Amino acid sequence: MGCSSSLFVSHKLNRSRSFNLLKNRYNSDSIQNEFILTGWTGIVPRIELVKRLPDCTIKDAVDKIKATDELQNDKSMDKVYIGLERAQSESDITHLVYAYTIESNFYRILNRKLSNLSVSNNLTEYLTAMFIKTNKNHNDKTVDWPLYFTSIILKGVNSVGSPLKCFCGRTYRGLTITQHDLALYKVNSLIIQKTFSSSSKLRSMAEAFAQQPEFGRMPALFIFIMDVTNTLCIDLAGISEYPNEEEVLILPLSIFMVTKIDQTKPNGYIEIELKAFTSEELLESTISQMFSMTTPINLIESTANYLDH
Repeated sequence: MGCSSSLFVSHKLNRSRSFNLLKNRYNSDSIQNEFILTGWTGIVPRIELVKRLPDCTIKDAVDKIKATDELQNDKSMDKVYIGLERAQSESDITHLVYAYTIESNFYRILNRKLSNLSVSNNLTEYLTAMFIKTNKNHNDKTVDWPLYFTSIILKGVNSVGSPLKCFCGRTYRGLTITQHDLALYKVNSLIIQKTFSSSSKLRSMAEAFAQQPEFGRMPALFIFIMDVTNTLCIDLAGISEYPNEEEVLILPLSIFMVTKIDQTKPNGYIEIELKAFTSEELLESTISQMFSMTTPINLIESTANYLDH
């Protein structure tokens, strides 16, 4: 992996974020900002979108990010721009990922914009917005920079011989939820990730933030189970500006199934387990669902169209 050499010398320094900055990165107070609930009818369009993401070079992505007004005149971007320049000059995608790990407004604005592709949390709206915007020529001024960044990262992690490594195992993220959220996110529910989301191999880190929510909200520990080789996440070991955080980055459009909800923990928070699904597993399960009595004809047609391509 290219990032294991002296490319990231600064990582050897034992950097650490403040408690509040860590909380901002590894905890969220809105489940709607991160996930969209879906059924089997949403699976094939999602697979098709990932399959047809446009080609985008590192230079395209970096040029677009550097040109945006909202990131300019921001001191927190200084180190990010250095990482972007290195990504461009060395044609090395690991520097793009490194730029994401830097404590800055870059990752905050990126995720806010991705989340806002569907403020109503409608899956069709979200996938349509992402597809329309990414399906245009990347020189099109209407294509916003977060779509460039997302496209190049998803393409990169799905490329043969990619220096971006997946993670197999369990990672953890803290969220605060409401009773309404809990009623919606039932066992066997399918959810699609809307944004880049930071999780940690360290359970204790996420647990520290699954506490003391605002009135009317409940603390929750989300456990991501990735027990097969996948392209749904990136192990940031050797890349991150903060290696002690043991970060695993969950990628947009990743799909998980809620497999367990445990409300009996003595520490007071709710544990919610999410199992990752690969595209192959999703397609197999969708075909299985296709033959059930409750499957709508449009799912059968869309699955058939996908298999024909």
